[in-house]
Amino acid sequence: MIDFQEPDFARFGRALQIPAEKGDGIGTLNERSVHAVLKRYIEPDPDFWEVPVGRFVADIAREDEICEIQTSRIYSTAEKLRHFLEHSSVTLVTPQILRRHILRIDPLTGEALSRRLSPRKGRKEDILGNLVPIASFLSHPGLSLWIPFLNVCDLRLAREKGKRGEKTDTVPEELTDALYAREPRDLLALLPSPLPESFTVKELAAFAGIPPASAQGAARLFFETGLFRREKEGRAFRYYPV
Repeated sequence: MIDFQEPDFARFGRALQIPAEKGDGIGTLNERSVHAVLKRYIEPDPDFWEVPVGRFVADIAREDEICEIQTSRIYSTAEKLRHFLEHSSVTLVTPQILRRHILRIDPLTGEALSRRLSPRKGRKEDILGNLVPIASFLSHPGLSLWIPFLNVCDLRLAREKGKRGEKTDTVPEELTDALYAREPRDLLALLPSPLPESFTVKELAAFAGIPPASAQGAARLFFETGLFRREKEGRAFRYYPV
């Protein structure tokens, strides 16, 4: 298993090049390309993939270390985390997509027809709001969090003009950076430092240069993890770092 402290860009590039048919099982257990590539990057030996741990199956497990990869619907991983943390230390991997290309594919021949940059752009700090459903786990001494920041390509079947094609997969293309967090305070690295002595969500958005929704997610996560306290101020809350 990799050392999560520093991203290894060359290793990630090699993981992208390994054909799916060489044993990583894209499609197995509802895997898709992002999940499969991250699994190959983290642990190239398939003997440590899909390991039963009690009544659940861990994506990767070595001795007393488990790695679980969650590419969407992070709220659904809570029961698994609770169970795994009873048995060993856990690294939860949850990627954040920054840039997307869209590749249109002929549904009959598989030929690539066009490629364009999607107007949808992610921001690193957007991950903070996504973590709110598992905020209660983030202070657990056995849990670490690894967030790879990815550029990807959505594969879509070409349809009639004016109709959106069905997305068949999201394929990772580049690892641009990563953040390893051992405790909630480490996630503050995604916001400018030092933070103001107090702020509302609107003030945090202006200070950090981020959308209000991203600021709302950040403030809520750090409140839920005990890093901020808050007091009612009119119709809003004022947050105070603890």
